[in-house]
Amino acid sequence: MNNYFFLKQFLYGCLIAAGIWLPNVSQGQTYTIVGQTHVCVGQTYTYTVSPALSAAYNYTWSVIPASSGTVISGGMSGATIQWNVPGMPTIHLSGVNPVMGCGGAAILTIVVRPAATIGGIDLVCLNSTHHYDLSPSYTGNWVLTDPNGNLAGTGTGSNYIANFTLPGVYHLAVSGSDFCPPDEYLIKVNADPAPPDMITGPESACAGIPTLYLGGNPIAGTTFEWAVSGGGSVNAMYGDESYITFNGAPNYTVQLTRITTDAAHCRSHPISKIVHSPVPPLDIIGDNDVCHSTKHDYELNYHEADIYEWSVAPNTLGSVTQNGDQYNPTVLWNVPPGMVTANGWLIAKIHKCGLIYLDSLKVQVKGGAFGERYLS
Repeated sequence: MNNYFFLKQFLYGCLIAAGIWLPNVSQGQTYTIVGQTHVCVGQTYTYTVSPALSAAYNYTWSVIPASSGTVISGGMSGATIQWNVPGMPTIHLSGVNPVMGCGGAAILTIVVRPAATIGGIDLVCLNSTHHYDLSPSYTGNWVLTDPNGNLAGTGTGSNYIANFTLPGVYHLAVSGSDFCPPDEYLIKVNADPAPPDMITGPESACAGIPTLYLGGNPIAGTTFEWAVSGGGSVNAMYGDESYITFNGAPNYTVQLTRITTDAAHCRSHPISKIVHSPVPPLDIIGDNDVCHSTKHDYELNYHEADIYEWSVAPNTLGSVTQNGDQYNPTVLWNVPPGMVTANGWLIAKIHKCGLIYLDSLKVQVKGGAFGERYLS
């Protein structure tokens, strides 16, 4: 900034009848208003006169045009002036001898530059990029300094794009010839929070039924963000827990991210949990090579169905004699008259989550125990 440029003017002495100049005012003495000539709107500056003025005079300080600035105080020792609008006003100092009614003046031209501000977010996350603007839209020279005091970037224009690679406080400054530089803009960069430790909840779930999942572990100043993919919706997007309603065919993925609760909302890396169908691939366990008129116990590998239904096909080869509505039925096998052996099916039909699942076991049924022969 160009400081303290001086415009010199003369303060003329008053000649009295005897030809004597007033004290401290010699013929041809040059007086100068001293102070900053390149100033900023809204700021207050102090101006003095060199050499010192005489107490024999009454001094008046003014700004022309008057709207350009306000003289807060003024006298023999100097003046305090606040500048109001951009432009090139002048400071006027007039001195009048109250006895003789004569005096003189000094003038200083001022360049009042507009104030500028930096606009943009001042709380950001690590490894993020943000846009900053100069208002009004002047062209400036930008300098970004990292938390260690090292140069992090420069640019020219009415805006600047900053990339923040370190946690801590960055300093953004801008200067130019058409405006008063604003104060350094301080930008706090938060590190990303730690990922969640776990998602607690069922490994399998039914579609259409809200299922509770919990996040762990809470950390002060953060919360959890819930999401689901593969079909479904979350009841509460934020919080330590959420009910999730799955939709469509599994598998589903529950995703959990830790975020800060401040304005930056910095995000951790997410963790996820795969949620399967509650019904695994079905398998009927038991004998598949049996004899006529014998009973055999069977078991379905899934024990948590809502309803179990068992049957033999064709029904002439046998019947379910016990636990036909459980996962472990007993079946009596038979070979119809006229047959030596026959192949049949044991069929399991279960209901779960409003859906029907089927499995079957092929069973060979042999003829009578005493070697009876039947015509095929």
